[in-house]
Amino acid sequence: GGGGGGGGGEEEYQPNAQMVDMVVNFLMRAALVTADPKETGALSERCVALLDKALEVWPNATLRFQYLERMMERSDAPAQQQVSSIYTGLEVLNVLLRRGMLKAVRDNASAVRRLLQASFPFDHPRVVDALVKLVGHLSALPQPPPPASAPASA
Repeated sequence: GGGGGGGGGEEEYQPNAQMVDMVVNFLMRAALVTADPKETGALSERCVALLDKALEVWPNATLRFQYLERMMERSDAPAQQQVSSIYTGLEVLNVLLRRGMLKAVRDNASAVRRLLQASFPFDHPRVVDALVKLVGHLSALPQPPPPASAPASA
């Protein structure tokens, strides 16, 4: 026999939904807060990577976009800071789409729309690269069925 004695409980531990939401929202916020052009961006990129892993483990987590929305309102920030923030916001969005979290994207459509609108004027290579990835994720999504109530005539 094995070591017995209830030792299997440790492997089975699952944090509750509130704890999961706290972790994923902390990682999203930390990624956005640490998107500093003066730094190498390593911490921000690490937070995005950890968010990706967390959403792989907990695909039902609920993300709150308030911090992303507040970040988008800071149009007085220097252009370099805006580029870093927008790039990180796009990378977070890419993680959500890669993980199939369409409901989170749909539920936060206004924040997503503002992020996209803010990103278009910037021709910074990192922002363009993140936008290209985003378009790739969007084009890979299955097309929604047409609404049933739509009239057939044009």
